[in-house]
Amino acid sequence: MSAERNGDEKCNESFVAALLSGDRRACARISDSALVEAGDFFDVYTGLFQPSMYRVGELWEYNKISVAAEHMASSITEGLMNRVAMDMEPAPAVDKSVVVGSVEGELHQIGAKMVADVFEFHGWDTLYLGADTPLTELLRLLREQTPDAVALSLTVFFHMPALIKMIDAIREEFPELPVLVGGQGFRHGGEKLVKGRPGVVFVPSLQLLENVLKEGQDLEEIGQG
Repeated sequence: MSAERNGDEKCNESFVAALLSGDRRACARISDSALVEAGDFFDVYTGLFQPSMYRVGELWEYNKISVAAEHMASSITEGLMNRVAMDMEPAPAVDKSVVVGSVEGELHQIGAKMVADVFEFHGWDTLYLGADTPLTELLRLLREQTPDAVALSLTVFFHMPALIKMIDAIREEFPELPVLVGGQGFRHGGEKLVKGRPGVVFVPSLQLLENVLKEGQDLEEIGQG
């Protein structure tokens, strides 16, 4: 196990270095190799893309890299996610839909894209809104589409008040609609601010979301273990 973990860490270090140097070809080679070895898009998402972007985010937070470098790394990673997702073989449709977006003011969207892809892989109709989802437009879309759930991604803890505002607005107008929340921003805390709210489901990891959807369980079962 330790040898495998060390191998993953070295792979991620090489990937992060290639991201920050803007070497798209090297990033693609590492991503393609990881996909061949894993044989599954989800393992590449959680084993390579997610930890690498967490590392990039940490470097940005501590002013170790520039905003431009962080944006470049994000752009390369999202392009590779689209490339990997093309090889997905989704499960049969389950006649359910979800709206997935980032918190208003949140300029990062990779976490939301990962969540959207996981839902889509498991047969859900997915409406992916990307970064900086305005609350008024989100509510308008929920009225029009009447989805079975809405998922909001928080990457920067600073945007927690905006997330709480969005949750309260959704709860007021759509009291029965499950609201899933998660993302890198919760690594700094904030779980207690959302966990006690009715109908709000805190998603601590992409793996738990994958497990629940794979087993066809209710979304409320996420994070109960």
